Amino acid sequence: MVWIEGVEGAHPVRVMLGITDGTRTEVVSGGLNEGDFAIVDESGGGPKGPGGPGGPPGGMRMRMF
Repeated sequence: MVWIEGVEGAHPVRVMLGITDGTRTEVVSGGLNEGDFAIVDESGGGPKGPGGPGGPPGGMRMRMF
């Protein structure tokens, strides 16, 4: 299950994963579409504000598929 950022907020999408090298993981099937923004991490209760180096505001990282 991955979370996708949509117009109305984040929602879960079921996926089937394939092989991984520990850094990258193959998505074999599921509800991901090209252009979807998947939430791949969450901030752990730290201070709110800029996401730090290389990240979006609020500390939440997203990956485009």
